[in-house]
Amino acid sequence: MNDADHAGGWPPAGGAAHPGRAQGGRPRLRLIPREVAELGPISPELVLVCPELAVAARETLPDAPWLQHAPTRVTDAAAPAPAVSGPPAPPPEPPPPGRPAEGDPEPVSFDTADLRLKRHDIRLERHVRGGSPSWKLVLPRGEVMEVAEDGDDELPPAKIAALLHAVAAEELLLPVPWYSDDPDLARLQAQVREQRDAMLRHDPGTRLGSDPENLHQFRVAGRRLRAFLRVARRLVDATWAASLRAELGDLGRTTGPVRDLDVLLDQLQHEIQSLDPGELPAGQAVIAALGSERDRLQRALLAALAEPAYLHLLERLALPLEVSAQPARTSLRKLATRELHRLVRDVQKLGGSPDDEALHALRIRVKRVRYAVELGGQPTRPQTERVIEAAKTLQDLLGEHRDTVVAERLLAGLAGRDADASLVFVAGRLAERQRLRRERLGERLPAAWKQLRRAARKLR
Repeated sequence: MNDADHAGGWPPAGGAAHPGRAQGGRPRLRLIPREVAELGPISPELVLVCPELAVAARETLPDAPWLQHAPTRVTDAAAPAPAVSGPPAPPPEPPPPGRPAEGDPEPVSFDTADLRLKRHDIRLERHVRGGSPSWKLVLPRGEVMEVAEDGDDELPPAKIAALLHAVAAEELLLPVPWYSDDPDLARLQAQVREQRDAMLRHDPGTRLGSDPENLHQFRVAGRRLRAFLRVARRLVDATWAASLRAELGDLGRTTGPVRDLDVLLDQLQHEIQSLDPGELPAGQAVIAALGSERDRLQRALLAALAEPAYLHLLERLALPLEVSAQPARTSLRKLATRELHRLVRDVQKLGGSPDDEALHALRIRVKRVRYAVELGGQPTRPQTERVIEAAKTLQDLLGEHRDTVVAERLLAGLAGRDADASLVFVAGRLAERQRLRRERLGERLPAAWKQLRRAARKLR
């Protein structure tokens, strides 16, 4: 304070302070205690300036918030105020907006199962403060709406639901799991939904049965799901994943025989064109007999798709992942790379002449590894691309190899139960062609395997 300030009339008449001189000649203020009623608004600084007046104020205003930080009593009213090296500690601040107070649960985010709100930069949270639930909606441009919950059903209030009607459509707004921001688990969740969508896309065509590609894509989606759940088994709940894989496996065993006959019938349509003219009627009879078996299996497939278990499987796949209580501290990419190198080690044990069943098991392993590498991300990396392409080449060869094994067995079984000599003869000839084709495929397998092994060495 300077002389001009004093000359201007401060403090007012009857005030409680006057200027004085501290040691060194610097100006200071000294508070002259007066009646508590004349204090007006009390500030925490009063405790530091005059402790005895603070005691009197505490007795008069016991509920003043700042007084809880004042000295509980003054032992010597004449004692000077204690030296303070800095400003007094402020009272504790209230929790920032959106953060629960002590004892209140953390806010829970809500979204559709496919995270539509998140994709559109919309945030919806349910808060419980002091036992009272409310909802907070934050829109992309910063608009905020907070509404108390309508009832006790833990559903968004009508005002908020109306705003989100077009975005959420008919989808339910569900609690968003904590792992929705984890890149690996979010990727796994997205892939599970994508494969489920693929199953639904090809479900009607699979039921109709006129285009075999529908059943093929339906089965591919199921295989991918099983492979994804297997490679991520250390991230998700083991029991949940095992039960889903078992249900998908049951579905695969129902669709597999139908697919085998689709492949064989497509081949035979071309094969019989090369038969001698006199053998053509018997070749057509072979196709008709296998076609009848395919129709029977199609009816069994339709019955399986009509079962509640199939619809329940689709419902389970639409729900959020059930994550392990202690997810592995590793990434999907590392898990996939580990699967790949384990495959390379195991193949060394097959020897130089693996039998048909060993090659079938290898085909399954290669498919799993390929899908695992795709799930692991970074498919645009050159090393990853080479592994995926090499695995696909080997998988296709092993798939054709397996097709010839199944075709030969089906033709041999047909010849064994039919009494028509010409049909038996033609079926035998067609089975022999499958065996020769398998031998030619076997000659190409070592080079394809070498290509995958080289690509695997460079993927770390």
